[in-house]
Amino acid sequence: MYKKVIASIYIIGIFVLSINLYTSYNAYDKNNTITKIQLLGLKELDILYKINISLKTYRGLKQLKKQPNDKIEEEYLKISYLLTKLNDKKLEKEISTLLHKDEFYVFNKTINNIELKIIKIGETYRLFEKLNIKDYKIISSIIYTLPQLIESIGVIRGKGTYYISHKIINETEKHLLNSIFDKFILYHQTLILSDKELEIISVHLKKITLHLEKINNNIFSTDPIVYFNDLTTLITSLNQYYLTSEEMLKKHLYTYQDKIRSEITKEIFLYMLAFFIYTVFVFFFYRTLDRFFVNKKREMYISTIENELYGKLEFCDNVKEVSKECIQFLCKKIDAVHGLFYIVDTKNEQLSLSSTYNISPRHVNHILDLDEGVFSEVLEGKQIQVINSEKKMEVDFGSFKTGVMQVVTIPIISEYNNVIAIAQLSLISQTNHYVELKKVYEIMANNLLKSQKNEENEKYFNLIDKYVITSTTNKDGIINYASKAFQNISGYSKDQLIGVSHNILRHPDVDILVYQDMWDTIKSGKIWKKEFQNMKKDGSTYWIESTISPEIGFYGDIVGYTAIRQDITDRKRVEELSITDALTSLYNRRYFDKQLATNLRLTQRMKTKLAFAMIDIDHFKQYNDTYGHQKGDDTLKSVAKTLKESFKRDIDMVFRLGGEEFGILFYITESEDALTVGNKIIQSIENLHIEHKKSSASSFVTISMGLYLYFNSDLSSSDIYKKTDELLYKAKQNGRNQFFSNIKDI
Repeated sequence: MYKKVIASIYIIGIFVLSINLYTSYNAYDKNNTITKIQLLGLKELDILYKINISLKTYRGLKQLKKQPNDKIEEEYLKISYLLTKLNDKKLEKEISTLLHKDEFYVFNKTINNIELKIIKIGETYRLFEKLNIKDYKIISSIIYTLPQLIESIGVIRGKGTYYISHKIINETEKHLLNSIFDKFILYHQTLILSDKELEIISVHLKKITLHLEKINNNIFSTDPIVYFNDLTTLITSLNQYYLTSEEMLKKHLYTYQDKIRSEITKEIFLYMLAFFIYTVFVFFFYRTLDRFFVNKKREMYISTIENELYGKLEFCDNVKEVSKECIQFLCKKIDAVHGLFYIVDTKNEQLSLSSTYNISPRHVNHILDLDEGVFSEVLEGKQIQVINSEKKMEVDFGSFKTGVMQVVTIPIISEYNNVIAIAQLSLISQTNHYVELKKVYEIMANNLLKSQKNEENEKYFNLIDKYVITSTTNKDGIINYASKAFQNISGYSKDQLIGVSHNILRHPDVDILVYQDMWDTIKSGKIWKKEFQNMKKDGSTYWIESTISPEIGFYGDIVGYTAIRQDITDRKRVEELSITDALTSLYNRRYFDKQLATNLRLTQRMKTKLAFAMIDIDHFKQYNDTYGHQKGDDTLKSVAKTLKESFKRDIDMVFRLGGEEFGILFYITESEDALTVGNKIIQSIENLHIEHKKSSASSFVTISMGLYLYFNSDLSSSDIYKKTDELLYKAKQNGRNQFFSNIKDI
């Protein structure tokens, strides 16, 4: 549609332009003679330039040690032919004489005369008159500057050819060559050159610079003919500049001459010029609009391939899969024949091969150093590196080699400006499509980072799942996650644990007060930590140190709980040995001292009632004297067993305090319960019916007991022990086989 609109605008514009041009005829006739003279001057200038160039070439060839006679003859004939067109017999004779000489310097005077004659032509033929600024600069450069520049290169060519050919040069001559070349570098910038001409001359200058560096270093390995030809190419380029400039000047003069021939010619020219300008404008407008739509189309294409890449990467679960999709995608979109994809491993300071395209991974180096070749440049510069070749170059992939025309190495850069991967593509034809895929590289980087983080998280999660005994519950305590380690230690499978509470693991010896304390703590938003027993599926016991913390929701509400446990079964077994009396298997005195203090603090915090019973076997010394120590030990064991069987709760503890003395710590709800427990203990020992003839309390072994009930007071452990001991003493004084308590005092 837009093409038809532009065509209509173009036709209307041409119509309007034609009307305006045909209404403004102006005739003038001037400076026709000057224009003809200038054209003649350019013609003679052309002959002198050609003689000048050929003479310099002839001079240079004469400096070769092994002179190429065929080329010398060719230049000789060319100069002879040009001399026939030269309208200067004196100069013609002077040049003819030179053609039979070899020395470099004898040519210099004649070449200077030619350059002076070129300047004289500019004045004689009035070449500087009636010119615009650009043409004036051009004619100035080809008359004054260009001959000097050509002579500079001619001298460098001639003398350099001689030095290389004869393999000898002194420091003065080196300095002279360098000085001439430096002046050329300086003055050639005054020429009005196009970008293409500047590029061509820059290429030649680089070659000359390399040649001069070798000469300066007394390296004469360059073939003199190669050297001669390289500098001749530059002279040819300069001469081409002259020819182009001369042609342009001629064109301007002929155009100007045509303009002044008649008013009609002028108006036609103006019309054509206007037509040309308008056409160019419309053309560029069309091109701009067309480029806009092409770019839009390109953007849609890029967006399409971005969406395509998103689709391919959407279901990739790991770095390897992402890498495979990325390298395949790039190779197909850029028409690469081979591709490698490396992940940057900063931890191990290396590149790790993650995927290939059209190459077997066994033929490629799997590990590369970060400072290796082009990869080092990409990592440091964070820019795409491209290696082009005019003919097929061999690329070594390890044990695999191939010939390609282009190798493109692309950094995949994360949003943190870090190179996380590198893609290297090999192509059999050169392209720059890779430049358009910047957004594609960002997509690849984001997906690689995501996959790397997922893999790392999965790795850590698996470690935690395997080795950390952990579980989570909802706010009601129903398990919704159980780690593998938790399953292993409990003996229950995941399916058996999910959806139930931790009651499935409850050990009967753990008092309900422990769980009550746990719930009170975690429901208040605090962390609860405790050591206690759990029961496995097979009924065996294991000890854990459990830490339970609440999970807080967005608005500060508790939404669940997380428990982390440590298996302390072995430690508990060791501790059990260190706190157990060897004879009776009851807790020993050292553990009693620790537990008394601990339970007093717990009682104060929980506002519960703790009872401490201190027991002594009546007349036990007489029993030993009568029945012997072995019978005495058996009696101690029987009493200990009976006491332990009477207190099975996890929070109740029975101790052997020393000799025939025992201690019990137990919790009660009502004070009267302690009296019931006291009577029961007294009666249970006598009911063992262990004979004791020497006892004044009974014909059987009996005990006396002091029972102290502690509830929310500031008494210390030693105070409690002392008061209970006093109660025991009263029981003994009162006839034994009984107990005294402080319950009436509470």
